[in-house]
Amino acid sequence: MAPCSLCQNLQSRDDPSYARLAFDFKPSQLIESATVSSCLCCSLILEGIQHFADSSWSVDKDVSRAYAYGPSDLGLAETLFVELYFIDERPKLVLEYFHPQSRGLSNGSPPGISTNPGPGDFLFRWPAIQSKPSVNGPIFEPDSLKWVTSHLNECLLQHPICASANKTPELPHRVLAFGPSPDGCIAVKLQENDGPKNALYAALSHCWGSHQNCTTTTKTLEERKQGIPWDEIPQTFRDSISYCLKIGINYLWIDALCIIQDSDSDWQLESAKMADIYENSHITLAATAANCDAAGLVASRQDFKPEYQLTTVPTECSPIRVREKLHHWDVPTTQMSMRRNPLLGRGWAFQERILSPRILHFCSQELVWECGQLTNCECGCIRPNAGIKRQFPADMFRVDLAEANLSDNGNASYEDEDIADRLTKPTDCLPALSGLAKRAAVLFNDYLAGIWSKTIRADILWRVDKLEPGAERPAMYRGPSWSWVSVTSQIKYWSRNELIDYHSADPFLDFTGGGISAYGVTQTICTVDVAGENPFGEVQSAKLVITGKLVIAALGYTFSRVGTWADLQREYDPFQYQLFLQVPGHGLMEFSFFPDYILSDRNDYYIPDGAKIYLLEIFSNLCLVLQDIEAMCRRIPDFAYTPNGF
Repeated sequence: MAPCSLCQNLQSRDDPSYARLAFDFKPSQLIESATVSSCLCCSLILEGIQHFADSSWSVDKDVSRAYAYGPSDLGLAETLFVELYFIDERPKLVLEYFHPQSRGLSNGSPPGISTNPGPGDFLFRWPAIQSKPSVNGPIFEPDSLKWVTSHLNECLLQHPICASANKTPELPHRVLAFGPSPDGCIAVKLQENDGPKNALYAALSHCWGSHQNCTTTTKTLEERKQGIPWDEIPQTFRDSISYCLKIGINYLWIDALCIIQDSDSDWQLESAKMADIYENSHITLAATAANCDAAGLVASRQDFKPEYQLTTVPTECSPIRVREKLHHWDVPTTQMSMRRNPLLGRGWAFQERILSPRILHFCSQELVWECGQLTNCECGCIRPNAGIKRQFPADMFRVDLAEANLSDNGNASYEDEDIADRLTKPTDCLPALSGLAKRAAVLFNDYLAGIWSKTIRADILWRVDKLEPGAERPAMYRGPSWSWVSVTSQIKYWSRNELIDYHSADPFLDFTGGGISAYGVTQTICTVDVAGENPFGEVQSAKLVITGKLVIAALGYTFSRVGTWADLQREYDPFQYQLFLQVPGHGLMEFSFFPDYILSDRNDYYIPDGAKIYLLEIFSNLCLVLQDIEAMCRRIPDFAYTPNGF
């Protein structure tokens, strides 16, 4: 019997040019194939779509087209997905068709391969529809807890990368202690440990939100030590405490309650230990989907329609379920990912995530496990590269120099993130990375407001690739202009290969009249004064003295003509600037460069069109652009001459 002309019976075509199952259709075509032609596969697809149609739309009236695709050798899809596109502007709906299986460990199996066969796994099935774990119900249900404890035990017993974190640690100075009380509730108190005490504890990574509902202050410290009433504890903290008890942990560290929030001295002392606290925790609970401490550890799954088991599946076939496709965060992190998972946009969470030996993310639709060796989710579809711990293993920041295999500007990797723009308190920019910096100091020597003395020439060449609205130097001082701390935009570094390419190219900018030396910088002297006790924390002042070669240039705004022919006007582009330079043998030339911020904004850092600026050669054909201010220079941006661009 010939396959269905629309869905090909959910099989790839014989034509080798088609690498996978994929077809698009209009709703009318699907309805006709299912009802008139009696195609079973089209009937299954239609039933799933009709179930998820709500009162605001119907398949035949509101869906303009659909696209179905399935697994392939290219790994582009793990099971059968159907994307629905609507006539109006509502976002597309993606449905996932799968054979349900019990949740368990991945054991490294590719997505869609069942390692926990269910009762229907030995019945007939379509190759396009793969086995996937079912994700239904609350986080405290037995299947969900079993999934977590299985991953925890596997990590403790079978992961060599994570083995160094298996010892019973010393408790932090302050920690929440809790357990069942006689009245059936949970008794919670703040415990201060004056001497060493070893026990397993968890740490919480969470978003504070605009208002903190429960903190420890100098006034409430003694009260907290006597006990914290359950009804005063915000929902995220309650959920975390309850979850700890479910997995056999009686101690939890939460920054809001374990650091005295109105004591600067206590904050300086305890915040300096935060990296060690997360690194030594048995597990970190991450309220990844919650935007504040009142939201709960995980958004309620009742916001999403539960999985639906198709009724048109023949009895000789394995059961098939349909659900909305579960969203996983993107790598690198996108704005959409941060809207769905606010914690990914919190500056402190970057360090907490890297240093914690194992993290359990509570996302809006499911749980995600992340440790040094494995990243997995309940639905089984998250990509392995979604785990940041694989990109930035904690060992990177612990190893001896002889064991290190890092690039000359190794800090560039973790500071490429726009950490500076993800903090509630702007001055936390350096403290939020201080734990990583402390561990990397053995490799890179002195830490200078976010850069390293050993790699200072490469480090000060960070750049803002693209100016966007709001790109500015913050009004509150966070660090010197030569450090990435001084801007609010995402920054990048020149890679080692790019530096070599620029350096090995024929010199174009002749600073000396007789060729450029191998290195423009002959001496650097730097002094940094920190604001507190943490040498890797907040900076009070800093000065960098560089001996090198300077050339004078002029800043130029980029203008365009706007208006009608009768009323033409010039309007400048605040995101594009030029510099003008007299080049021997070529005359006055115009170059693009990388500004650190919007130079034309009328504030303390305003630089007018035509202003005199200086180029300081750092590498051959790579310069800093500087502004003269009171016998000192302020960094504006990077200038890079592309050798093949002239």
